[in-house]
This record gives sequence, structure tokens and C-alpha cells, in this order.
Amino acid sequence: MTVTAPRTALRLRTPLLATLLLATLPTLAQERIRWPVDWKVGQSFVYETESLERDLDDGRTRVSRSTDTTEVRIAEAGPSGYLQHWITRDSRIETIEGDRSTTDAVAPLLDEFEGFVVQIELGPDGRYRKLRNLGETAAKVRRVMLPITGTSIEQISARMDPDMAPADREMIIAVARRNMEEMMKKFFTDEMIEAMTSGGAKGITWFAGGDYEVGKRYSDAEPIESPLLGRKLPARREFTFTIDKDDPTLARVEWTHTLDTSGDPAPLWGLVSELTAGGLDTASGEGRPKDLALREEGTMLFRRDTGVVEMLENTIISRYGKEHDEHDRNRMRLRGSARAWPLEPASKR
Repeated sequence: MTVTAPRTALRLRTPLLATLLLATLPTLAQERIRWPVDWKVGQSFVYETESLERDLDDGRTRVSRSTDTTEVRIAEAGPSGYLQHWITRDSRIETIEGDRSTTDAVAPLLDEFEGFVVQIELGPDGRYRKLRNLGETAAKVRRVMLPITGTSIEQISARMDPDMAPADREMIIAVARRNMEEMMKKFFTDEMIEAMTSGGAKGITWFAGGDYEVGKRYSDAEPIESPLLGRKLPARREFTFTIDKDDPTLARVEWTHTLDTSGDPAPLWGLVSELTAGGLDTASGEGRPKDLALREEGTMLFRRDTGVVEMLENTIISRYGKEHDEHDRNRMRLRGSARAWPLEPASKR
């Protein structure tokens, strides 16, 4: 015998079933993006990099652009983490607008870093851990940048009395060398040099190893690093992962990272010192500093099967009242990528 459900029961049950199914569909269909980390020793990736710095100082705008080619080579890979060798070649710097004195002083020194290896250590998750050869890197930076101070051992020696006893000459030169080395250590600190040389590595490994829901807006309290010294400051970070509309084998992450100016005033005044006095802790005041801002906006495109970054672009905005206003845009593009950056205007001579 066949039992047929009353039509009223069907009318009640069918909409309920449809509602339940529709409610579960977004969860079932929601796609996720995993950032794989599986580096192999011997792998090598070459990036074209560019940094554009816009600085407003005393009402005058200065714009400079630096470019280079950076090879990222995997030197170690294992359960404890990874070691990347970052090797920079063909470094160039030019003035696009404003005073050229700084770029003219730095330009001839860039060749000293041709082929120099910066050893970037990553954890098992593929994210930045530390600069392994910081001591070697710091010593080289200080030695190369010494001529910018306008003094050298050769200049000191040339000004000495030619009839001075050799022992006295050697003693004076030794004292001068120690003084200059101490001066360079105070200005070019280890923290500054690590921040200067590890920015790219931190950028392309920031989200490595994670698993993310497509379209979800994430938010956390990841500290933001100060531009010069890399000090960790309180901040709010928001980011979203999407699948590239032109190529579903690529994923994109976009983020904003904003300094939290509502907390402890001490690190905020430290940032003011860094922005206005080159890192020397000279700034202080009542309460929190006014009109202080530090913000990063970025986007990164990476391959979903390997985790290799195809392109990265970020803009870091730092400002303190009328004393400091700077916008730095940084780009990395994997050589051979079909993606291209917009052309920049030619430099003003």
C-alpha cells in the first residue's frame, strides 16, 4: 500500500528544506586559499625592484627613484626553517625632482654592494625570522657609507705634518679610525641596517604558510615597523585574500596597516625622533604627539601552487605635522611575469 503525504505537509516541508539547503550553500561553496611553503635548495628567483621616495622638507619636494635586480636563492631548507640568499645587482638611484645632493653622494657607492649576499633566515612557516649575517652586513654598510660623512683616513693622513714621526702618525690614524667607527655605529645601528636590508624579505613572506578564506576581511593587532629603525609599534592590520580575476592560478592579498596613536605615548615620541632626527631620541612632549601618522597600503600577487610571489607593491606614508611628510612606494616584480608596472616620468636634469 502506498502512503501519500498530505499536500499541506509537502507545502510545509518543501520551503523548510529549501531554506536549510540555501543556508548551507555559502559554507559549502566558500573557497579557501592556502599559501604553500615548500622551498627546495637550489631554487632561484629573480626580481626587478623599484623604490620611489617622495619627501616634503621645508616646503620643498624631493623625489628620488632607485632600482636594482635582486636574486633570491634558496641555500638551506629543512624542518627547522629556510635560508635565503638575497643578492643585489645593477643598483641605480636618480633624482626625479628637487635637490640632488643626497642621490649624487649615494650613487657612486652602490657598486660596492654589487653581488653582496644578505642571508635571510625564515622559520618553518616560511616567514622572516632574522638576518643571519647581520654583523657582516652592518660592517660593510658602515664602511661603504663612511665617505658621506666627508671624512676619511686618507684625508686625515694628508693633513698631517709630513715630518711627523711614523709612530705618532700611526697612533693618530688608529685613534681617528676608532672614533669614526664608533660614530658610524651610533648612526648606522644594527637595528637600522637590518630594517634597511630586510624589508623586501619581510614583505614577501608576511602571510606565508597561512590558510585564508576568500573574500573574508581579516583584522589583527600585528605591530607596524618604524621606517628607519624597524621599531615595533602598536598598530591595526586589515587584509583580504581574493583569486585573481584574470588568472585563477594566482591569488591576491591586499592590506592596510595603520599606527595606533591612542596608546602609550613613549613609543610614539620615539617615532617622532626617528622621523625628524634620524633615529636619535630627542623628541618629547606633553601627552601624545599631534598629527603623527604611519600607514602602509599594499597588494601582493602569488602563485597558489608554489607560494612564489609574482608581484608586490606597497606604499608607506609617514608624517609628523609640518616637519616630516614622506611617501615611499616599493615594488618587486618576478622576472618573466606577464604583469607590468606603469611607466614613470623621466628624471629631471
